[in-house]
Amino acid sequence: MVSIIILTYGQLTYTKQCLESLFEYTSQVRSAYEVIMVDNGSTDGTKEYLQGLEQAGKIKAIYNQDNRGFPAGVNQGAKIAQGEYLCLLGNDTLLTEGWLEKLLRCIKSDNKIALVGPYTNHSSGYQQVNPQPNYKGQEELKKYAEKFSNEEKYVDFIVFFCTLIKCKVWEEIGGLDEDFGIGNFEDNLFNYRCLEKGYKLKVAGDCFVHHYGSITFEKKNPQKLKEFSSLMARNQKIFLKKINRYEPVSLIMICADSEKPETLKECLDSIVEWVDEICIVFNYRDYPRPWKLNRLKELCGKSGIPNSSLYIKFTNFSDMRNKSLGMATGRYILWLDADDKMTNPASIRDLILKNPHIDVFKCKILSYTEQGTVETIVHNRIFRRIKNNKSPYWVNRCHEDISYSMNELEYMHAFTDITIQHFGYTNVKHWIAKNKRNLKLLQEDIKEILASPKERDLEESPGKAEELKPHQRGRLSMIYYGIVNSYIILAGTTKNPKRKLVILVQALNATDECIKLLKSEDPLMPKMWVMRGIICMDSNQNLAAKQSFHKAYDEWQQPEAAVNLAELYLLEQNYNKAIEILNGVLEKYEGAYPWSNLSYDPVQLHTLLLDKLGHAYANKSQGCKDNPEAFDEYMKKAEGYYRESLNIRPKLDILNILIQILRNTNRLDDATFFAVKAVNKWPGYFMGFYYLAEYEQLNNRFVTAKLFYKECLKLKPTHAEALHNLKVIEQMHGRK
Repeated sequence: MVSIIILTYGQLTYTKQCLESLFEYTSQVRSAYEVIMVDNGSTDGTKEYLQGLEQAGKIKAIYNQDNRGFPAGVNQGAKIAQGEYLCLLGNDTLLTEGWLEKLLRCIKSDNKIALVGPYTNHSSGYQQVNPQPNYKGQEELKKYAEKFSNEEKYVDFIVFFCTLIKCKVWEEIGGLDEDFGIGNFEDNLFNYRCLEKGYKLKVAGDCFVHHYGSITFEKKNPQKLKEFSSLMARNQKIFLKKINRYEPVSLIMICADSEKPETLKECLDSIVEWVDEICIVFNYRDYPRPWKLNRLKELCGKSGIPNSSLYIKFTNFSDMRNKSLGMATGRYILWLDADDKMTNPASIRDLILKNPHIDVFKCKILSYTEQGTVETIVHNRIFRRIKNNKSPYWVNRCHEDISYSMNELEYMHAFTDITIQHFGYTNVKHWIAKNKRNLKLLQEDIKEILASPKERDLEESPGKAEELKPHQRGRLSMIYYGIVNSYIILAGTTKNPKRKLVILVQALNATDECIKLLKSEDPLMPKMWVMRGIICMDSNQNLAAKQSFHKAYDEWQQPEAAVNLAELYLLEQNYNKAIEILNGVLEKYEGAYPWSNLSYDPVQLHTLLLDKLGHAYANKSQGCKDNPEAFDEYMKKAEGYYRESLNIRPKLDILNILIQILRNTNRLDDATFFAVKAVNKWPGYFMGFYYLAEYEQLNNRFVTAKLFYKECLKLKPTHAEALHNLKVIEQMHGRK
């Protein structure tokens, strides 16, 4: 016999659906079973519903006064179970025909199997069906499950939403560990104990069960979501300590005393429950401001975990970071800026647990710029603090880098799905000041490296770049990259043409110095040729720019080079060449551009490629007006690329072009649809209101036409056509 144990805590609707499917698809003739319900203090009518089923003899029931949690509740049910097998079933499941027979057949296929589970639509781990099934309603679910067939496989983890367990194994393990409180990670520990004792775990290949997923945790409620995150962090620590695989993680930070307390609070709130200590170096620029420091330190104290701090005068970024690293005691380090925010911190300990041979985990940084774009960078944000009795360290006063010392220590690295949001400077004035500061620090770095070489940095004869050791050449090249980046930013913000030209010449010189240091296989090389091309374009040296972009595109298929090359060929009206280059990059990368430790916005890059293709085909069509078929074909392609770009990231200039294409091809309804979207998103979009006014006037809806013309005149009070059309309407149809 099988004892099916189901816990309830509210969610009566789901419980009814679950039990109805259980009674419909579970046969006492084919598989004898009993249903044991454990209610954890429901107040929504669940208890009364279960009492009715109990009186009808359909279930056994245990009623707790409060929520004892999943582990304790299941253990209660298991104590009164009479079956040879236990089935732990979530009340957020829908069962399908033959589900229990299929699980029994699977668990009986090997004497060493301890527990089995089905495939599902919603689960972590191995039981998730990919791609996710798209059935709608229970009838479609039934048909899907009847035809379902997948790989029957041994795994190292089964999620406890529908799990069949041998009772003898349950007793040997001792049930679920109640230290996990409300629940989560008790199934991880039970799985681990089974494997530890030599048992096997298996997914039944022919069994599919629908799973809504964690409905009792109410994760859509912000407060409940926070509580759920806290629970996950707490229970993950308990689990890792019970299996003796817990690795303390130290959060290290540097923070200016001028930082806004709310910014630091957001950063700490996103990660504090997932680390063991906070080590933070507060710094000041000119003089100490203890009244500001105290507010920031107070936030660390409220975190509830051990924290230590220094308060010192700012010297440079590497020095600050190395001091914070020296304060840490954890075996692993996570470093953040005060304006960072972690989006998936639960992955940190999973990565450390599953990859003990990895020393550094590379994270994806989404950096929000002052232009409103999001650049993607890759950083070594999580790493082992000590390897072979040595610790890595940061170098460079600015754009500080730890990778060189990690290479010296032969750190093994891995890319991860961990994402960190970096908000940085969004104020243009502060942004300019930051880049001026960066330039000064980076130039000091170059002087120090070349003038005062150390044994590990240079050969015996210092002074020239050719005499640098490989890792030192890498350091210098990244410093030059930072310098060029700052020069380009400062050139773009100056209004003085002569000053701009001077800055661009300095940028070009720094670019050439950087290229001299690099080898062709260095990932920085194509980027520097792109930056060289951008500098030449800004200096109106289009031929030199084209040569630089071609170098990056022809040798490395650099996507940024393709966008800029296409722009130059569009200016030359060589539309076929622009299309050839852009299509080549789209076909190569298919929108999935490689990760890099150099900043770029992959979404912006992809939309720019699509925009340039749209421009190329739209312009090409103008030379085919005598050939209607070719004209229509090119315009259709242009429209398709513009639409695809807008679906990814709406931009007013592209939206305006698309509206014009639709108007020119007499698709006024479509054009109006996009105009409405445009004015809702950009209330200052004059042409959007003008298009809407014309459309309403054309359809004899003069009242709304007048309203739209008036909106136009709010934006451009002297616009002649809007004034004329409004006057005509008022003369013919009155001023009301």
